[in-house]
Amino acid sequence: MLAGDFNCPDINWPHQTVTKGAPDREIQQALIDYAIEHGLSQIHDQPTRKITS
Repeated sequence: MLAGDFNCPDINWPHQTVTKGAPDREIQQALIDYAIEHGLSQIHDQPTRKITS
């Protein structure tokens, strides 16, 4: 189990992709690659708080 707030809002976990134009795309892709390499899956798929502008 790997837990934490990784703050990667541009990851589409069902498709294991990062949104084009994401400002930190390389970091988010690295998290996807790590999850795949180690057989991890995303189980919490809802925001933990409201995002306000």
